Amino acid sequence: MGSTRSLKNALSQVPAATAAGILLMVYAASAQTVVNVQIAVEKTINPMTAPAMGVYTNVYDTATINPKVPAYMHVAGMYTIEFPGGYGSYADLYHWSTGGGTKYMNLAKQDHSYPSESNMAHMVPDIDKTGTALLVVNYGSNTAGTGGGEPAEAAAWVAYMNGDPDNPKVIGKDSTGQDWKTVGYWAGLRAQAPLAQDDGLNGLRANHPKPLAIKLWQIGSEVYNNGYYGGDHKSEEDLHTPYPASENDNEKRRKNPNLSPGFYGQRLNDYAKAMKDVDPNVWIGATLNLAPIDSNWGQDWNPEVLKAACANLNFVSYVWHPDFRGGPNYQTRDDAATLKAPEEQINQFLSETLYAERKFCPAGHEPRVAVTQMAPIHWAKVPNPLADGLFAADAFASLIEAGTVNTDWSELHDGYFFNGDGVPGPAFYGTQMLHIVAHDPGDMFVSTISNNPIVAAHAAHRRDGSLGILLINKDPANPVDVKVSVAGGSFAGQGFRFDYGPANLKAASGSTKSAFAGGGSSFTVTVPAYTISDIILQKAP
Repeated sequence: MGSTRSLKNALSQVPAATAAGILLMVYAASAQTVVNVQIAVEKTINPMTAPAMGVYTNVYDTATINPKVPAYMHVAGMYTIEFPGGYGSYADLYHWSTGGGTKYMNLAKQDHSYPSESNMAHMVPDIDKTGTALLVVNYGSNTAGTGGGEPAEAAAWVAYMNGDPDNPKVIGKDSTGQDWKTVGYWAGLRAQAPLAQDDGLNGLRANHPKPLAIKLWQIGSEVYNNGYYGGDHKSEEDLHTPYPASENDNEKRRKNPNLSPGFYGQRLNDYAKAMKDVDPNVWIGATLNLAPIDSNWGQDWNPEVLKAACANLNFVSYVWHPDFRGGPNYQTRDDAATLKAPEEQINQFLSETLYAERKFCPAGHEPRVAVTQMAPIHWAKVPNPLADGLFAADAFASLIEAGTVNTDWSELHDGYFFNGDGVPGPAFYGTQMLHIVAHDPGDMFVSTISNNPIVAAHAAHRRDGSLGILLINKDPANPVDVKVSVAGGSFAGQGFRFDYGPANLKAASGSTKSAFAGGGSSFTVTVPAYTISDIILQKAP
């Protein structure tokens, strides 16, 4: 990451055209005629799992329940929906039992949209068709909009998604006096078909008797942006302390103890107790702050949260949007630096997380990591959308290899995964290229080393005995010859090759498949510029 920053600093001192030339020179200088990739099949890393890859969805996105979406996601190897999203503080405003939400910052006008397509009656079958979900419960507001989120509301949601209609267990009243009834009450609503005459509860009647067994539950979204660190970090709803009458006075919330990381940690314990009392198998997650890696704000958030709540946490989550910009006024995304982010940033924030967990958590207890929003920035001009495809393939593979429990592309209809019409984009196809290599849960990623960062390489020993190899050429102008050496396994000399690159982007099509010959333990593959190439070798007869 340091080298990326040095490069950006150097480029900021020269005109844009010259800077672009320097970037190409850097690539040219680092690229070699032959890049060596060594695969050690016997050195296993981590398996592909069903919840490993997913998509972040938002309440306002009515196209989430399009029947084509789950099928498309499966083509890309994605089986997880994250809901109800976090942009605009939705997760900490949304109330699953009503399908509506608290007014943002208690402003007079409701400026958030809660369409009926996102109620539970629609989302339950959608989640079921996709596979599973990571659900973000409301930490910021109660149903009356008079205070912070209620653990009983979260526990009732667990009951609704995972409960048995015959379970009489009482959830009880929350601190406002609202009665959250029993597990069976909510599970029974989930199981029922809608009534011909809606009594106001048809938004919960999903006609789904079988529990969904949702495992991953995150408490709040980006809670560190609740105003505790001042008016510049106030986007996330948090009514654990009242909002001032004027939004211009939100700076007064700075350092309020009820917005602090320690207070959030204490409340996490309350949520964990209430939710696990309904279903002891659920995993409870806390939202941690990735900003300390890149800036000096919020340095105490992660340590204080972990000190207060780590014993009750099963995972921690991050929002990761690599932000590299260049050009005049930094209004253009630096795609070259963006494509280096998986190599330069993932190990950094995961190693810092592990360090913090070993320092602040009970001995031997190290919660897993989820990256619940991931994508390069799109709020600057994107020079080449194909970079999102290359980034997606590399980042998802790197995070799975590192042992993350879940990563979600942000977001479903961002124009790079799907556009507004549901047409797949480069991020979708990049993820699909990874899915071709690690095709099924249980396929095992193995040690794969590239001697030049211009080519990212990943490999998976698949359950059927075959070997999948993922090669990503990050050079936007030049093809690269990749010499692959395979040790620890015996594979056939013939197989298949898949390519996704500039021609596919131009044609708005998926990968190109062809026969591959000349495999075995050592072979050379030419990977075109800005292209992902998959090689699939069958097990030797």
